Amino acid sequence: MKVKNLPFCTFFYILISFSIFLEFSSAGDTINETQSLKDRQTLVSSGQSFELGFFSPGESKGRYLGIWYKNFPSTVVWVANKEKEITDSYGVLSFGTDGNLVVLNQSKGIIWSSSLSRIIENPVVQLLESGNLVLREKSVADPEGYIWQSFDFPCHTLLPGMKFGWNSKTRQDWYLTSWRSASNPSPGDFTWRIDTVGLPQAVLRKGSEKKFCAGPLDHTLAVIQQLKIYLSNLLWQLMKMNFTIFMSLLTIEL
Repeated sequence: MKVKNLPFCTFFYILISFSIFLEFSSAGDTINETQSLKDRQTLVSSGQSFELGFFSPGESKGRYLGIWYKNFPSTVVWVANKEKEITDSYGVLSFGTDGNLVVLNQSKGIIWSSSLSRIIENPVVQLLESGNLVLREKSVADPEGYIWQSFDFPCHTLLPGMKFGWNSKTRQDWYLTSWRSASNPSPGDFTWRIDTVGLPQAVLRKGSEKKFCAGPLDHTLAVIQQLKIYLSNLLWQLMKMNFTIFMSLLTIEL
């Protein structure tokens, strides 16, 4: 059987298409300590709801590691290096020698880190279907065993399952901060957080100026351990557990 030679233009087109496919390839939802995620590669959650990768917001040419809805890539829900952009397309997500999750630039400088003090054995990072990016040891699947998770470091978006509140024992503070602009995800002027001075209340501030309050939450918190509140079209679960007061978004009613 005689095989005809492909025209050069056809061969070139196939080669370019194959290269683009590789360049935008997905690595599933998990990477381990021997792997890394380069710019134009992504992780996709198991149910195809969320995607993790490098992006440039708005008119910015800077690159940031973020999570967005896979079907709505312009809707970014979390940013790692929000205060320090990468100025080229050579950013990499990988693991440090101590198991920390790090974002590196072209010269291998650390742009962002999960900043854990403990050494992690056999680390893996996984993008969950909830939109939560979790760092865990390979043998651990129980959420209680997560070493680090993006849900503990909200940016400007609250997703179902995230906490919004305060832990007085660990000093963990879950709150939202606006972007500086549509092209700049660094912290803006507005914050939305639980104010624990006196009776807890959710407070919207511009800088130090209080713009809006939801509350205060009255003494029933001491009696009722679980309370559901409808706030606009959001269904919240308000809880007081040990040293923690938080609100958790359960569902979005459309």
